[in-house]
Amino acid sequence: MFRLVIDTNILIAAFLTPRGESSKLLRQALERHSVYLSPFILDEFLRVINYPHIRRRYEFTDDETEIFITRLAESANLDNPSTNISACTDPDDNAVLALAVEMESDYLVTRNVKDFPETYEKVKIVTSEQILELL
Repeated sequence: MFRLVIDTNILIAAFLTPRGESSKLLRQALERHSVYLSPFILDEFLRVINYPHIRRRYEFTDDETEIFITRLAESANLDNPSTNISACTDPDDNAVLALAVEMESDYLVTRNVKDFPETYEKVKIVTSEQILELL
């Protein structure tokens, strides 16, 4: 069993394309592994999913968004990291990496590995494709 932190961009992709790779990854991760999320990640999801260009392109209701967030909060382990890290090119990603470090995650799964170091302490940063091969 792996300990995983799932980045916001994976959650967005899973929500918008329920039959896509990110959705498959999220389902498998929640069913078979320990998934860690933070209030920051859930807040970022809500902020990004409500961007006007996303709302125009995809059809979903506020209720669907709320159900998705509620299910995530019930299925994943929620924690608020207290560590400050400055290893990522995007400052928001530092909060995601801090969660992975504090939860002693094996993997941080993201679609934008370029913004993260390849590894940080014991956490390996991987794409959804890479983690699906391991799961």
